[in-house]
Amino acid sequence: MDFPDVTLTLVMEIEELFACLDRHQGSFPKDLTAEVIARREEATPRFLAMLEDIDRNPESWLADNDRMIHIYALYLLALFRETRAYPLIVRIFSRPGEFPRSCRAKSMPRARGSQKTVCAMLR
Repeated sequence: MDFPDVTLTLVMEIEELFACLDRHQGSFPKDLTAEVIARREEATPRFLAMLEDIDRNPESWLADNDRMIHIYALYLLALFRETRAYPLIVRIFSRPGEFPRSCRAKSMPRARGSQKTVCAMLR
């Protein structure tokens, strides 16, 4: 018997979705990122606010090694080609200190494609 092709759509508040991404471990969360992509207009301002917070206060983001939401923010804003993110990304990764290095190291093993997307976006 053939079953119809069914796509799972997550139904959750955006804060809950971001909380799941923030603490996600393991393989790339395709379902969660697909949900964020579907809710691009709702997610983009929150991601931009997150980058603004990182720019103002990187130490608080460094204090918690298990946080991942900023990596997904970079990936998804690059995917969206969100030009408002460009100056924030340049400032964050141009500053001296530990955060840019930590962020790059954290993103490489889990989201190598996102790093390439961010680099391509900045060209």
